[in-house]
Amino acid sequence: AFDEPFDEPAMIEVLVTPQAGPSPSNVASWTGENCFYIFVSEGRNWGAGILIDGQIQLEIATKPIEMNQAIIIAGRWDGTQLSVLIDGQSVETTPSEYPLFSTEPMLCFGGLPDGLLPAEQGTRFFTGLIQAARVSKGMLPQPARNRDELLRPNKSCIAQFDFSDIETDRTEGFSSRHYLLQLVDTQ
Repeated sequence: AFDEPFDEPAMIEVLVTPQAGPSPSNVASWTGENCFYIFVSEGRNWGAGILIDGQIQLEIATKPIEMNQAIIIAGRWDGTQLSVLIDGQSVETTPSEYPLFSTEPMLCFGGLPDGLLPAEQGTRFFTGLIQAARVSKGMLPQPARNRDELLRPNKSCIAQFDFSDIETDRTEGFSSRHYLLQLVDTQ
């Protein structure tokens, strides 16, 4: 039931521990007419990409991912510029190109449902741990530097999840909108 449009400044932050696995893969996907992604590039670097008003922007970190280390990876779009952040700090990026497509609105972590994207893009499943996430739009908060900051609610937060103690196939977000997140093929 996630129907929030990506139509103004926004930020996606995810606490992850990446592990060796296939790439490219998606850590977070905010889809709809406009889209916002955090991903692992084919070369195993962090990246962020947006499709907004028919225009695509992709930025890929120049430094490779450090495997098996917990970090907060974030993509931040201020309305003009897209940036990649690690533990609250902007990192050096290089622009890239990749086709992005409008699709039905949803918010996904760790991959995408079959059939959402063209078959040649696959489901893009992320290998690693996803411990928490926060999605904000409008007047953006300071980027989180640690787990406590990531889980601290703010006025611009539209979705927020803590995945650390989940024992069922669903979890409820604790932002003011209380989105219900369904967990599929998680371990």
